Amino acid sequence: KTDVLLVATANSIASLPPELLRAGRIDSTWWVDLPDAVQREEILKIHLRKVKRDPAKYKSLKEVVDKTEGFSGAELEVLIKEALVHAYTKKHKELMVEDIVETIPEITPISKMQSKEIEAQHRDAKDRGIKDASKSHAVAKAPVGDMKRKVNFPGAGAAASSGPIVAG
Repeated sequence: KTDVLLVATANSIASLPPELLRAGRIDSTWWVDLPDAVQREEILKIHLRKVKRDPAKYKSLKEVVDKTEGFSGAELEVLIKEALVHAYTKKHKELMVEDIVETIPEITPISKMQSKEIEAQHRDAKDRGIKDASKSHAVAKAPVGDMKRKVNFPGAGAAASSGPIVAG
């Protein structure tokens, strides 16, 4: 017999039918919010590596991290790609932190475009007693094989904005 872990997401848990969320269908629910400063720095490093840049050469990423509060992981990826274009148009031989910083205003994060909707989702998650997955060491450290129950992660902050993720 093989254990199966099912993970699913939704932009709003409020839109899911109550019969899906009742006890026995989904055992646990977590909220995955937009990345904090430490997470944004790690995401930026991931996307720098994806475009064949050594993150160690970008010692002053703190300015970028500070100016990208409310950015999702996908928006940080777009930022790095757009900064490469910016560097190229300025005829820089290499991508520099200043290229990334100068590109930030060109990207409007979903957290600004849909701030009311995201705030409503935060309130809904809090009202339902949903745990914050990014702050839960048990979730972050658990090997997939140890997660043998149905789990719901409301909020796909790292990928989009905020909303449910279901695992079971």
